[in-house]
This record gives sequence, C-alpha cells and structure tokens, in this order.
Amino acid sequence: MWKPIGDGVIRYKQQRNLALRDVPAPAFNTVDLSGKSERLEDQKGKVVLVNIWATWCGPCREEFPKLDHLYQEHKDQGFVVFGFSTEDPSLQRKFVHQVPVSFPLLTTSAGVPSFYKDIVRYPAFVLIDRKGQLQTAPPPDDGFRKLEATIDDLLKQPL
Repeated sequence: MWKPIGDGVIRYKQQRNLALRDVPAPAFNTVDLSGKSERLEDQKGKVVLVNIWATWCGPCREEFPKLDHLYQEHKDQGFVVFGFSTEDPSLQRKFVHQVPVSFPLLTTSAGVPSFYKDIVRYPAFVLIDRKGQLQTAPPPDDGFRKLEATIDDLLKQPL
C-alpha cells in the first residue's frame, strides 16, 4: 500500500520541482563516473542542463545521442550537460559503453540534494541559467526541438 502512495508523493515533488522558475538551483557536489569532482558552483556563468535518467529507460537511451550532439554543438558557448542516475555506477558504465556520451555522468552521492533524486518519471530535465537560477525546461514529451530552442534562448541571455 505504501508504494503507490510513496510514488504519488514523489511524482508531486517532481512536478513541483520541475516547475520552479527564477529561484536558485540547489547546489550539488559529487563525482562523475571516473571519479572527477563536479560542483554546480563551478558552472557559474554557464547554462546547465541536468538530465536525470536511468539505464532501463527507453526514451533516455534515445535521447542520449541527441543530448551529446547538443552538448558538443554548444559547449563552447558556455553550455554544460550533466547526467544524473541513482543507479549503481558500474551499471551506468556498462550502459555508456553501449550508448557513449561525452558529457559527464554524475553519481548521486550524499552531496546531491533530493531535488535531483525525487524522480519517478524518466527522463527529467532541470535547466539552470547563467545566473544559477532554475528555468522551466520543456518536458521530454514536447519533443527535443523545444528543448533545443529553450537552451538557445538561454545561451543568448547575458550574465
């Protein structure tokens, strides 16, 4: 009985969190799959897309190449992509051998607030502007072109 109630609570939190706009993004401090330290604080002045994904998620698998292309295309303009998964790092590494990406995949250690973990519907996007403020990202169901357009708009905005 608790599972459906718990999922409902987390779904509510996910919807509420992803709708936040113009408030500071929760800071995180963790390591990527190779052990390199990554902190949101180090990304000041950049547009950051946090992709919350899972290895079993079909849409995640389809989006990874598109996200990697988007990252490669815009990284010189101050665009960063981070992938977050709560799954075991060894499972994530196996996945990345099948679907390689060049952006960092981060572990959800104790330095990652629940904001980035309270997810039941995958994939999920958290978009952070150059000022470190949360911006509403189009949901994955809206299509990748809307996400690209939103990121293009944020990259054009001054710090």
